[in-house]
Amino acid sequence: MPSSIRKLTGRIGAVVEGADLTAPPERSTTTPLRQALDEHKAIVFDQVHLDNAGQERVAGWFGELTTTHRNVPAADGTTNVLAVDSETSKADEWHKDVTFVVDPPQLTTLRSIVTTLYGGETLIANAATAYRDLPEPLRALADPLRVVHTNQYDYAHPSAASVLRAEYDLNRVTVAGDVPVGVDGRRSEQLLGDIWHYGKVLEVAA
Repeated sequence: MPSSIRKLTGRIGAVVEGADLTAPPERSTTTPLRQALDEHKAIVFDQVHLDNAGQERVAGWFGELTTTHRNVPAADGTTNVLAVDSETSKADEWHKDVTFVVDPPQLTTLRSIVTTLYGGETLIANAATAYRDLPEPLRALADPLRVVHTNQYDYAHPSAASVLRAEYDLNRVTVAGDVPVGVDGRRSEQLLGDIWHYGKVLEVAA
């Protein structure tokens, strides 16, 4: 069982201390971790030493694993681990991972292997609180809309050989490159831009 779960910011994140990620999963450990993830949206473990198999094992505590990414192959010797190198695969757009499939992953695990003295941060935002804090007229405008997610616009591999699409309510999940259904291209870009700009301002101010 974790010795402590310490909140990091007003909107997102908590540090988990005292959890043994090398031990077999027990409900006394997995239940508080699941609760912390649901509440804080992102949880951080410090001084953890896992290999690819260990990362897959711990990720499995939260549910059945999906494939890594439809556009990018898994790392050698793994099924569910995607190698991310800031020199070749960094993202410069806000996004949620693999939303272009019918059942997108509920979460992503990140394991730091090489840490720089400065820079290289992974920024994470709480889209739920950002959405709830939208002005009522903007939220009312967005609520009835649906968006099409596609891997044609993807930070990891822009030119996908196989095009995948999935459609969701706009307030379920939105990422850069989404297109609201029933809204012309220019207006959809402006609408999502307004929502994302407002959300980012709130996150920075939190």
